[in-house]
Amino acid sequence: STLQYKNAFAAYLATGCVTGMGLATAARSPWRVALAGANALLVVLLFATQSRGGWVIFPVGLGLLWWWVPAAYRYRALFHAVLFVTAGLVAVRPFYGALTGGTGGRALVWLAAAAAAAGLAQLAYEGLAAWLNRPEVPDATRRLVARGGAAYMVAVTLAYTAYATGTAPTVAATVLPAPVAARMATIGAEDVSFQARLLFTADAVRVALDRPWLGGGGGAWNALYHQYQSSVYWTTEVHNHLAQVWVEAGIAGLLGFLGLVIGLVWAGRRALARLPRDSAAVVATAAAAAATLFLHSVFDFDLSLAALGVALFALAGVVRGVSAAHAPAARLPLGERLPWPRRPRARQVGTALLGLLLGTALLLAAGRLYRAGVEGAQGARAMAAGDLARAAAHYHLAVRLDPFTPEYRADLAQLWAVRAVARDDAVARYRALALAREAAARAPYDAVLRGTLRNVYMMLREHDLAVAEAMAVVTANPLVGAHWELLGQTLVAAALGALSQADGGAGGAPAGPETGNLGAARAWLERAAALPEELAVAEARLSREAAFGRRAVDRPPGLWLAAGQAHYLLGRYPEAVSLLERARAQKAPAGEVLVWLAAVHARRGEADRAQALLGEAARAGAGARDRYREIVTLGPVVG
Repeated sequence: STLQYKNAFAAYLATGCVTGMGLATAARSPWRVALAGANALLVVLLFATQSRGGWVIFPVGLGLLWWWVPAAYRYRALFHAVLFVTAGLVAVRPFYGALTGGTGGRALVWLAAAAAAAGLAQLAYEGLAAWLNRPEVPDATRRLVARGGAAYMVAVTLAYTAYATGTAPTVAATVLPAPVAARMATIGAEDVSFQARLLFTADAVRVALDRPWLGGGGGAWNALYHQYQSSVYWTTEVHNHLAQVWVEAGIAGLLGFLGLVIGLVWAGRRALARLPRDSAAVVATAAAAAATLFLHSVFDFDLSLAALGVALFALAGVVRGVSAAHAPAARLPLGERLPWPRRPRARQVGTALLGLLLGTALLLAAGRLYRAGVEGAQGARAMAAGDLARAAAHYHLAVRLDPFTPEYRADLAQLWAVRAVARDDAVARYRALALAREAAARAPYDAVLRGTLRNVYMMLREHDLAVAEAMAVVTANPLVGAHWELLGQTLVAAALGALSQADGGAGGAPAGPETGNLGAARAWLERAAALPEELAVAEARLSREAAFGRRAVDRPPGLWLAAGQAHYLLGRYPEAVSLLERARAQKAPAGEVLVWLAAVHARRGEADRAQALLGEAARAGAGARDRYREIVTLGPVVG
């Protein structure tokens, strides 16, 4: 769903209230009564969302509408707003209690009561207005009613402001549900959520400044923000649409989007100045509703959701359409007609045909992507069932149908890698490598995908490529300890693979002459040994406490294990013991860490301690003694 997010729903409701209020200003009396009831329902639901941003932007939207509607409609709009807001405020407390208490029937009764109360109040107002317009009513009576109504509106406005700003929590708690009143009391500049949004925006500016002109493309924030974040947090959106557009589309895209906003304002101002009163009220309504949605998007991600994006541009279309409908017709000499391409009917036909063409193309493309998704899901099920041939057939078709999704290529690369290893198939190896490169190019900052490709390269014993993929995982998000753990494991595994291919890399004696494999192994081991310090450096850039979660980055046991293994293979036994013991304390896989500890102690001449640890490792898992013999014969890799 596009509205399973309370803030988006609140923005939608606030926009609907503004629209309903605007339509009521120019509607006939029966419609104003119906709109009052509908708006009261929206107010009840708006408060029930517990969205503080929605509560703040709601009166702003109503104020903009009151400012922009023709002067003749302002008092009517103000009275209408006061009536439906009052009815909603009275009903929200019992409605919320019934809803949270599991009595949905009672909640519906309170919704109906709010709508009926607002409708009856609007009906009474209509009757009062009709009576006041009668010629026999004295002017003094009219002034008295007007002043009383103004005082009531001021009182309601002050009460709403007190609730929304949290300055009257005790009074608010007597009218609003306790959770709503408590949440209102947290509105302010010191609120954690508000501070987090400021932090997101500041980090987004840092991302954008590295790609200022054209941006990083669609989804750039979610792909890149981990490399720039100044605190540990997780968010797929900036919560500021202007900043997100700058990150993804650069200054060019930001100027284009702001141009749309400025164009809408310009068109609205022109329309309000020259349109008839009723049409101007429609334009003011659409413009105020669009402004409500746009302003909320400055501190949330409304416009990343299709429903709200469609609503915003539909409202903008109303402003443009009503203005164009009242544009003066071109004057031609008697007997002359406009050329066919310039006639209104021709433009309508051309627009319809273009829309049909684009819609058809979109449907065809969507159909291909849907079929690719089905084939990919069937391939995953076949792979899980062990039917690799059928899985490969499904993934081949998915790749042909959808050239954009990299996961299909990564999964197919795994299947070709399995075939290459099982059959020593050079063609399968080539295809696996090609697909892996294509997948990485399509999603260079996808940590999960790059981890999958790392497994492909390890399977094919392409150690340098596997290390590069593991480093890409860390680059994608350097604030996840598991990514550093994966890099450490990859570096050690690659070094062991290189040592097995290097002359003099095993056999109990120190490694001999520096071959290419031996040099690469030593470089990888030095990097693995230094990973804890590298992680500390990456963490040092966290300049602020986390808005959500903790400040420190996890150090998983596998990180200490990999660093200890690297120090052992480099002949630094005291450091190896310290790091391996730390991994053991953090519940690293007992069989593995105990075998390496036993090998370290054996190298240090502590045979009794080594045998004790080896016995403990053998009890933890089979194959410990064979693994120990492999490790203890590895001499230190020296320069």
